[in-house]
Amino acid sequence: MRESLVTALQLFSIGIGLGFSGLCLFSCAPILLSFSAGRGKPWLEAMGDTAVFLSGRLAAYVVLGAIAGMSSALLYRFTGASFSAGARMVSSLLSICLGIFILFFSGKKKCGKSRERAGQAGLLLAGFALGISPCVPLFALLFEIMLITHNPFSAAAYAFAFGLGTFVAGIGVFAMLTMIAVRFPLSFVSSPRALFWVRAGSGFFLVALGIVSIITR
Repeated sequence: MRESLVTALQLFSIGIGLGFSGLCLFSCAPILLSFSAGRGKPWLEAMGDTAVFLSGRLAAYVVLGAIAGMSSALLYRFTGASFSAGARMVSSLLSICLGIFILFFSGKKKCGKSRERAGQAGLLLAGFALGISPCVPLFALLFEIMLITHNPFSAAAYAFAFGLGTFVAGIGVFAMLTMIAVRFPLSFVSSPRALFWVRAGSGFFLVALGIVSIITR
C-alpha cells in the first residue's frame, strides 16, 4: 500500500512537470484560449472552461491507464497510427464545432442554458479527444504503468494520479495565460463592436484550426 502511494505521488509529480512543458501547452492552448476569448466571459468562468477541458483530458488518461493494465496488445492497438489519426480527426471536427458555437451562439443574451451546456460538452470532448491520442512522453509513462501492474483498476488509479498532476499544472498555466492573452486585452475593449470582432476572430480561428488540421492529416 505504501509503495503504491509513493508511486502515485511520483506519477503526480511527473504530471505536474509535463503539464508545464511546451508540448502540452502547444496542443491545448489554441483551443482553450480561443474559446475563452470568444466567449468573453469573466475570468472565473474562463477558468471553469479550462477545468472542463482538462477534465476531458484527465478522463482520457484514466481510460488509457485501464487499457494499459489489461494488456500490452490492447494498448498498442489503442495508441496505433490509425486510432490516433481518428482521435485527431475528432478533435479537429470539435474545434470547428466550437468555432461555430462561438460565432452563432455564444455571447447572445438568449443563448439558453442548453446551448451553453452544448458548448461545455464540446469542450469536454475536445479535451478527451486530445488526451486519448497520447504523445511520446505519455506513451512511455503508460508503458511504465503496464510494467508496474497488470490490474486495470490500479493502472487506472496510477494514470489518474498522473492526470491529476497535469490538471493542477494546467489550471495554473492557463489561469496565467488567460489573464494575459484574454482578460487583460478585453479589459481595454468595452465597445460592443470591438467585442463582436474579438468573438468573430476567435470563432473563425477555431474553425480554421480544425479545417487546417484535417487538410494536413
